[in-house]
Formats: sequence, structure tokens, C-alpha cells
Amino acid sequence: MNILLVTVVLGAFALTQVSALRCETGWEGFCGHCYLFSSDKQSWYNAAFTCAEKGGTLVAINTISELNWVKNHTRTLCRGDFWMGGNDIRNERRWVWNPYNTLVNRDCTDWHPGQPDNYHGNQDCMLLWASKEFQWDDQSCTNEKNYICEKFLGSGHVCSCRV
Repeated sequence: MNILLVTVVLGAFALTQVSALRCETGWEGFCGHCYLFSSDKQSWYNAAFTCAEKGGTLVAINTISELNWVKNHTRTLCRGDFWMGGNDIRNERRWVWNPYNTLVNRDCTDWHPGQPDNYHGNQDCMLLWASKEFQWDDQSCTNEKNYICEKFLGSGHVCSCRV
């Protein structure tokens, strides 16, 4: 009887650990991270707040494989532009990922030619630009767009910047 109880308890613990490494309903998994592709539109600031409420951040692209996966996934959704976590709010032309202010890795960027351009002097937030094959663009942070939240699963395969 004790062996059966121990087996059931250990089995339940193992099942809990496995399910803890899965993405929640509505989130998509890739390389040890979970992503939520919104179906609503918000300003960059509100999107960042919404992602934080959900336990994540606006997406920070750190690898070529992540970049390609995110672009391909957004393309299939047909929802238009998507906010990412990149911004140069504090220091013009110094692009960092929100909220940790880590520099955007120049080896893993995909700016559309001529971007970022800070058009009219008020484009400080980064998005995937649907009409330009989901390359990156800088836009006014107050524009309402779809957004992508990201959470780290805590373990598993982590991708590198190389493909």
C-alpha cells in the first residue's frame, strides 16, 4: 500500500513538473519561451502593461531562429502590425528591450531599409510592420497595434543567435 501511495505521489509530482513547462492556453511555445499574439490593439505602453499583468514582457528578439519563428507566426495570423518590446524612449537611436534596458543585438535585427527613421521626431517604439513583410519599423508609442507577449518557461532548449 505504501509503495502504491509513493508511486501515485511521485507520478503526480512528475506530471505537475511536465505541465509547468508547457505554455498556458492561448500561448505558443518556441525554444523555451511562450508567446501570446494579441487579438486586441493597444498603445505600446498599455501593451507592455498587459504583458506584465500576464507574467511576461513585450517580446524581445534575441536570436535569428526566434526572429524567423515570430515573423512566420505573425504572418499566418493576418492581424496587421505587432508591437515588440524594443524602444529608444530614453536615448534616441539606442534601441533597448523593455523592461530590462538590454541593448538590441545588432546581429539579430531586421529593420526595414531606411528604418528606424524617427519620422516627425516621435517614433520611439518597435513593431513588426505587416505591409513590409514583418520587418521592423519604429512608430509612435501611442498608436494602437496588436502586440506579442513573451514568457520564459524556466528550462528546456534555449536557442542561440546562430541559425
